[in-house]
Amino acid sequence: MGRGTGAVVGVQPVPRLEVTVRARRRSFRRDRRRPGGRAGAGSTIERVADAYLVLFVADAADDGHADAIREAARAVPGAGFFDDPAAEHGTRTVGAFLRTGDPSGEGATLVAAIAAVSLMLAARFEVQYREDVLGWIVDGRPDPEVTRLLGLRTLRDIPEPQ
Repeated sequence: MGRGTGAVVGVQPVPRLEVTVRARRRSFRRDRRRPGGRAGAGSTIERVADAYLVLFVADAADDGHADAIREAARAVPGAGFFDDPAAEHGTRTVGAFLRTGDPSGEGATLVAAIAAVSLMLAARFEVQYREDVLGWIVDGRPDPEVTRLLGLRTLRDIPEPQ
């Protein structure tokens, strides 16, 4: 598969990859200040939607982002990469995903890998699980809501860019 076709560049191909682009599109339509726009206190991240942890560049993405995310996803067992240059909203969608029922366990590895990319590229990533927006990773650090909802500890071992 080529770029823009939902190509998976990870350890294993995952059916229904369209969830990644669909999640991105929904995040643009959702008002995060309204109930249901973002998982909040007392909410649950368990829903009927497919159990994908999806992280993607929340701003303009280029080939440098794609290369770094692809490399990071390859290092995480079961993770995949996607690149949709012609998304419905006109912005290139580049990110990584992991199908998991345990986003705070095996998903934490992907979050740490993408946090390193975020730090290296000074990029902002949106974090979703089961198509709910959990929050963002900015300059290598997950925001408090992502940390709380995924039960993450502080990511102190992220290498500084060289």
